[in-house]
Amino acid sequence: WNFATKRVQLAQLTDKPNFGFDHAYALPSGWLRTVSVHDNDEGLGTVDYRIEGTRLYTDVDRVFLRYIARILDPNDMPPDFQEALAALLAWEMAIPVAQSNTLSELMRQRFERTARRARSVDAIEDAPERLAPGSWATERNI
Repeated sequence: WNFATKRVQLAQLTDKPNFGFDHAYALPSGWLRTVSVHDNDEGLGTVDYRIEGTRLYTDVDRVFLRYIARILDPNDMPPDFQEALAALLAWEMAIPVAQSNTLSELMRQRFERTARRARSVDAIEDAPERLAPGSWATERNI
């Protein structure tokens, strides 16, 4: 989800890795998954890295991280996602609370409809990722 995607420049840790890489960086709090790692603030190209625990190891001196963050405040979620989440919770609770298979089926259908709309809106808001020019374009000054 776009609302959960964050960007940050990581601060280099003072303690060096024992082997394999030259530098260690602390991952931000709320980090769930890495989307991309770059050595420039333009977000072009990628670098070799490894994540172990709450640290990112690499050989580059500067690290720009794009990642999926844990979002706990519903106010930080878009309305379409909030509606889909509410429908999912209603579906999950229909049988335990109301003891109704019919209500469960209705809530499942509502969830699928609202989730489809939320994913569609999220996809529309996502601009295509800019790729670095290849050697062909670079040679021809395109």
